[in-house]
Amino acid sequence: LPRVSFNYLGRFEAAPSTKASNSGQSRRWYLTDGIVGDELAEKACVGDVITVNGLCMKGQIRFNITSRLNSDRTVQLANSFKSKLEDIIRDCFSIKPLIEIDYSNDFEHPFVILNANANNILFVLPPGGGGAESYFNNIVPHLSAYKLVLFNNYYANLKVKNLEKGLSFETLACLYVKYIKLIQSNGPYNLLGWSFGGVLSFEISRQLNNGGDEIANLFMIDSCFNLEKAAAEIHGIREMGIVDEISYSYLPYIGNEAFGLNIVNMNVNIVLFKANKLDNAYRSNAELELLKHYTDTAFNYLDTIVNHKYIQVIEMHDESHSSWISNKEQIANICNYLVRVLK
Repeated sequence: LPRVSFNYLGRFEAAPSTKASNSGQSRRWYLTDGIVGDELAEKACVGDVITVNGLCMKGQIRFNITSRLNSDRTVQLANSFKSKLEDIIRDCFSIKPLIEIDYSNDFEHPFVILNANANNILFVLPPGGGGAESYFNNIVPHLSAYKLVLFNNYYANLKVKNLEKGLSFETLACLYVKYIKLIQSNGPYNLLGWSFGGVLSFEISRQLNNGGDEIANLFMIDSCFNLEKAAAEIHGIREMGIVDEISYSYLPYIGNEAFGLNIVNMNVNIVLFKANKLDNAYRSNAELELLKHYTDTAFNYLDTIVNHKYIQVIEMHDESHSSWISNKEQIANICNYLVRVLK
């Protein structure tokens, strides 16, 4: 077969360049307005029938094709190459209809959309023990003015099949981000999650914001963070198996990230609805001790990730981690706040 060489040389504008000063004191490399000189030494192309070099410069992707074919064949190749690139670009920028999404057998129904004609969207992430249905009889009836995207629980699906080992919140969030971007291609985004869903909402917000999208509001209902710290303070919790590895291992450092900087600059509204009462139902004394530990904290250890100055805590008075879903007054309080903020 004839030898074909293809090289992508990267983004030449990824780092700032400095033009030479008149004095010559700070002479460094700088970008020109076009290709200057040969990209490869002539002897480097020996043996190659076709050589393609690509690079990004000044916001444009550029390709140089060197060919030992005749002129007509070379032009035909260049035009075909350009046409295929344009097809790829168009495909990347097109939004596929939701019915065309390949959900895979592991996640057949990833979300439910309610109030589809509303303009303002709220993405709602599931608690650890449930899916979209977890919100049907509490917040959903109060938020009919908003397009609600209620996600089901992919992690729970995997757990039933004993396939959750090694899964992290970072990996899980990537899956949900894909669906979120198909429904709403650009920010600002509004996200809400209860318990496990709040932690997942936090990581989704982090990934979206670090990717350049604006996060307007992040609402978490009694979500618990830094299980590693809690486990260290309550002897034997991890060994007894009441803490999932995915929760135990999640402790992101956001200080130098865009997400962290936007929080500090008050560009992200972070709200924690916090329970101040223990649940009556618990599986073991160890679980009761863990619940009590978080109930006694001011921020559910979210302040070990985000400075407490940027967290708005709204107390759910006389409510536990699970009891709020049965208290109409508390549900109304949460939803009234959401309506005021989302507008």
